[in-house]
Amino acid sequence: PEEELPRKIPLVVHNGFMDLAFLFSHFKLNVLPEYQECKDLIRSHFPLIYDTKILSTEGNVEVGIMNHATNLSNLFRTLVKSPAGDRSPLVDRLEVKATGADSDDQEHEAAYDAYMTGAVFIGLCHQIQRSTDNTFLQVVADPNNSDARAMYHRNKLFQMSIYTMDLEEPRPNYDPLC
Repeated sequence: PEEELPRKIPLVVHNGFMDLAFLFSHFKLNVLPEYQECKDLIRSHFPLIYDTKILSTEGNVEVGIMNHATNLSNLFRTLVKSPAGDRSPLVDRLEVKATGADSDDQEHEAAYDAYMTGAVFIGLCHQIQRSTDNTFLQVVADPNNSDARAMYHRNKLFQMSIYTMDLEEPRPNYDPLC
């Protein structure tokens, strides 16, 4: 049989644990497994995950300190819609002008939320990248890069609790406090 190639394309989410739980409960299993098995299931299907909620709250970025609201639309306004100043040149290229309606009216529409999540991810990574010698793509696309684990909180998901789900933590039922 053909060997499966490692997937290097990251899944980027914002506060995505519930989205992944919904995905698995509706398309893979009727009932989600116990906690550790759930972590293993997520990791087996998505070996590279970055959660912008984790990046904005636990990462070494100024946005979490400057304005304590880390919901997606607020991060988007802060990192993308603010004056160009110190934002990533990639964010400038991503800017999309809303047609017909104000872009704020598009929030919570799946496609626009996906766009905002990607733009926020790039903006947060730009802030983090300023403190490292590695390029953005070297860090986030390499599953063995220890910088991605430490600086970009690779494979950690924000849970609506006091814990961060660490998909690489091998100890059963152990996850760090946020």
